[in-house]
Amino acid sequence: MGHEQCSGERPACLSCDRHSVHCTYSSAPAETHVQALKRKFGELREEKSMAEELCQLLCTMSETESIIVLRRLRDEGGDVAEVMRQIRDGWLLMQVSEKGWT
Repeated sequence: MGHEQCSGERPACLSCDRHSVHCTYSSAPAETHVQALKRKFGELREEKSMAEELCQLLCTMSETESIIVLRRLRDEGGDVAEVMRQIRDGWLLMQVSEKGWT
């Protein structure tokens, strides 16, 4: 099936209905396609901002602290938002000081 614009109709858009395929949506039922794109753009901008902030922090931390943060990032499955929340809450820095890794 070639690329056709989704009409946003539910339970199946015109394009999917015409091709007898299952229709999937990236938007909530009450959200238009444009609203979904704007929401996703905002989410991506926030993710980028957090990643940039994490990079800046890593550049200013000691090597030991940076390694701890990177390990935590790996443990969290690459969830930058969760690691940044832990840093902001002081959790990671507490781990560093408790283990005497400064």
